[in-house]
Amino acid sequence: MRKIDRKQIELTEKDLHCLARLMQSEESMTNVKCLYCRYAIECKEDFMQNKKLQHMTVLKKLEQITGVNIFMNQKTIQKEILAGSWIEKNQNC
Repeated sequence: MRKIDRKQIELTEKDLHCLARLMQSEESMTNVKCLYCRYAIECKEDFMQNKKLQHMTVLKKLEQITGVNIFMNQKTIQKEILAGSWIEKNQNC
């Protein structure tokens, strides 16, 4: 697996807006992630062309930047959840 330079990955304003909507949806316990998003129409058009969901792309970027595993395998979740934690940091010292 090739090493990714975290400094080369940038979150755009659109990415940040998407993350804010994801957090808003989680905090309000509603599932309106994209419904009221200012980029909803643009994202729908993008999805129709490349079949990628914007919020999945943003979460992958966030995962790469932070080292925190967002998309975890249920079989290895107990180990994967430690990625990017103080425990992992101390084990690597």
